[in-house]
Formats: sequence, structure tokens, C-alpha cells
Amino acid sequence: MPVTIDRRPDQDLSILTATGVVTNEQMFAAQNDLYAETPTLLHLWDMTRASLERITVEGVREFAEKATTLGKARKGGRTAVVAGTDLQYGLARMSEAFGTVEDRPYELRLFKKRAEAMAWLTGPG
Repeated sequence: MPVTIDRRPDQDLSILTATGVVTNEQMFAAQNDLYAETPTLLHLWDMTRASLERITVEGVREFAEKATTLGKARKGGRTAVVAGTDLQYGLARMSEAFGTVEDRPYELRLFKKRAEAMAWLTGPG
């Protein structure tokens, strides 16, 4: 599966790791799986091992809009996206822009290194 979810309820954390070629549909499926159970407040999306050439701008927009709606269940939470390539970072920035700060019920930040993302997620507010 291109996106796996490692749920760590003791840390109130879900780690999503994308690998290989990932499509819009696979991202939507991971999003649905993530919220199928009670969501954790902290999410880490690690995109560094994914090929995102099949992700479209419309797919990013739909994903961001749905994330804002579903994210109401984790109001005050944090989401970190780790992006290692320019394409990954650019798509993550688009997602950030589509889900405006006023509408997003959780904080979102982009990182190039997983250790920095984890430090922000688990650190003080």
C-alpha cells in the first residue's frame, strides 16, 4: 500500500508514510482510513519516499478541503508534512494554501527533515 498509517494512541500521534508512486485516489483512501477511527491530535505525513507525479492540483485542492472538514474532529491539533523534494514541498505548500488558516481547525507546518517535524509535533505549543 502506498500510504501506511502507524497509530500511536499513547502519544496521540498518527504517522502516515507514503512510498512509491502515489495517486490522488490513494491519498484520499489514506485520509478516509485516518479518520475512520477516532483521530489523534498529532499527524505526521512523511512524503520523502513517495513519487507524487500523479497527484493533480485538483486532487490537492479536494484533499485540503476534506482535511479541513474532517479536521474539526481534532481541533487544536497539529499536522506536520515532511517533503524532501521540490515537487513534494510544492504540493504541500498548495495544500497549505487551499486550507486557509481561518478555516483549518489545526496547525499545519511543512518540514524538510522528519526529526524537525517530530520535534515540533511533540514539543510545547
